[in-house]
Amino acid sequence: MLLRFAVSNFLSFAEEIDFNLFPYDRLKTHQDHLYETPKVKLLKAAAVYGGNGAGKSNLIKALKYLHLAVVDPEFDFFQAGHRLNDTGLGSASCFEIEFFFGERYYSYLLRTAFGGIEEESLYEIDPKEDGQVVLFSRTRNAETGKIDLSVSERYAKTEKDKLLVQVYAEGVLTDQMPFLRLISEKEQFGDLGSVYEYFVRNLHFVFPNDTIGGIASALYLHPEIGEIINNLFAQLDTGAKKVELRTTTFEAYYGIEYQHLKPMVLSTLEGVQDYMYLPHETDDVIVTKNEKDQLFAHRVMLVHETTGGEDCFFEFDQESDGTQRILELLPIVIYLTVPGMVVFVDEIGRSLHPKLLKSLIRLILDQQLEGQLIFTTHDVNLLDLSLFRQDEIWFVEKNHVGGSRAYPMSDFKPRYDLDIRKGYLSGRFGAVPALDQLANAQLKLEYATEE
Repeated sequence: MLLRFAVSNFLSFAEEIDFNLFPYDRLKTHQDHLYETPKVKLLKAAAVYGGNGAGKSNLIKALKYLHLAVVDPEFDFFQAGHRLNDTGLGSASCFEIEFFFGERYYSYLLRTAFGGIEEESLYEIDPKEDGQVVLFSRTRNAETGKIDLSVSERYAKTEKDKLLVQVYAEGVLTDQMPFLRLISEKEQFGDLGSVYEYFVRNLHFVFPNDTIGGIASALYLHPEIGEIINNLFAQLDTGAKKVELRTTTFEAYYGIEYQHLKPMVLSTLEGVQDYMYLPHETDDVIVTKNEKDQLFAHRVMLVHETTGGEDCFFEFDQESDGTQRILELLPIVIYLTVPGMVVFVDEIGRSLHPKLLKSLIRLILDQQLEGQLIFTTHDVNLLDLSLFRQDEIWFVEKNHVGGSRAYPMSDFKPRYDLDIRKGYLSGRFGAVPALDQLANAQLKLEYATEE
């Protein structure tokens, strides 16, 4: 579970912004949107609003930067400081994330500059008492350029342990390698190494042009999740009544041009896994084999009903853009059934009718989920206190020098019966485009034309 994320000197974030999923204590609405953890309650979701260029997408990009910096061995530590700040490009970007994982609370900090990591630390924290214990800390020595590394005594009890830590610092760690990634492979650090798995398995990102996929495998592996997807899909009024897998032979589906891939597919499916993705045009498709090494293709089809009451099957690319986008987003429901999973979606409403998007969000939030959904959007129809708590709605706006700031609606403490959509459009909460200036410019243009 995500508790808090802070970032500074990254893209449009000059000063530190603090985004968190702690509920506002005095709010009593939507109690089903709260998760109980041993120390604190956490929110199920967050919707992030802001005008074009305000920086709301940069919040997701900052989290993705941190994620890739930790898990991707090939990650390029590009310089991404705030360009409108005179010192931004020459200074380090700082990321800090607090999370609940394995029944413990952690705080992980990463400070990066062009060329790699300047500082990294991991703490075990107590979010209720503000206590913390340092588990490891590494910095780059400004004078020597060497890495200074220290770890908790619980992981360096013997002289051999201390010697190994020194070896890691002097001969193994590089400016491009997080210590958190290194210790994931070292038994010396016990369960501490498993914290790395939080970044690998519990953070999932979806950007506007991503095709998520995964429905085919969900329908194949987990019929019960397939039922959830179809229950959701049936309520969204797309014209299709359900989604299902249609199975055919490998040869019939892929044709002659794919026959040369059969040995590779059979090798992959031999004792490693019982299905694999083998993309073909626009289909979401997986391949399986039987005990006789016969290959089968299972692709997602949408079932419509003819005027005569018969089933009629449509391929993915025969559906509207909106229906295709729903199919791309429905795997989010699958991810959110995983305890502790956090799904970040940038511009969730792309190609979706506002009414359809609102229905989809409501259906997702009404599920018995185990994860958290955080998304950016322009859709003001989602500004509805029957859908979200006030502390689940966040705004991002830029100040007069081009720096972004983030804040929740609960800071304003609006009445429960307030039309927050109207309040947002009128500028009551900020984070809207400067439409007045645009309107004035248009009037001047029209006047000049008449002259």
